[in-house]
Amino acid sequence: MNAHDDAPLYELAASEIAAGSADRGIFAKAFSVALGDEEKSRALYIRYRVEQLKAEIARRVQEEARVSAGGRKAYLAELKRRFGY
Repeated sequence: MNAHDDAPLYELAASEIAAGSADRGIFAKAFSVALGDEEKSRALYIRYRVEQLKAEIARRVQEEARVSAGGRKAYLAELKRRFGY
């Protein structure tokens, strides 16, 4: 994911803060690291949340690739069963 692709992730994290729906655990970590500074806490929240979202996307992509690979294997096995090659 390049810098332009992740802009929606930053937007999502910022909108979570604005809506008051920020992940409490991530915000607590950010607040702690920022030593109670609210503005720094918001900036750190965005950084941490984007990291979390990127990791989640990577996990989903890996899972989809694994499932797709499994689907191909099943398809090839079915071809071998049906046509004997």
